[in-house]
Amino acid sequence: LGGSTRDIDPWFTNDGRRFAFVRESQAGSEGGLFVANADGSGVRLLHVPDGSLEGFQWSPDGERFAILQSGDADDLITIVNAGDGTTSSIDVDMAVRSVTWRPGTDQLVVSTDDPGGITSRHGFYLVDSDGRGLVLPPVRAAGLGVDAGRRHGLLAVRQDIDSPGQGSASE
Repeated sequence: LGGSTRDIDPWFTNDGRRFAFVRESQAGSEGGLFVANADGSGVRLLHVPDGSLEGFQWSPDGERFAILQSGDADDLITIVNAGDGTTSSIDVDMAVRSVTWRPGTDQLVVSTDDPGGITSRHGFYLVDSDGRGLVLPPVRAAGLGVDAGRRHGLLAVRQDIDSPGQGSASE
């Protein structure tokens, strides 16, 4: 690791056996997402984004990544297989601020900031890792909602998560 490049943003798998990181060239351009064993051995390029790599996160099982990348078009969520580097894309047709895996599920929590005027879509959405099932979870303005958030695998600051099928989203 290191050398004529700059390695940044290390993230370990939940089991601590591997980690991923972004490798940049000295010119500052992003070279891509790399993965290595916990001791630094076995470094290999996993994915080169089409645009700027805004963030990434291991799946709960440590087999995939959710990558947020931006380019000329809308932000794009890419799922990358950590074993062979194959990818699939999720286009939620909104400006995505962040993406994280919902614990214990095969879903992603997507935070959006899509100032669409009357049809503004700010907030949290759930989407399956295959891109299906984009839903706005029942969220209502309130306090911290830590206990409710943990029950549903979400932790939302300044918002509470209601029981499935109840409530509505609010800014």
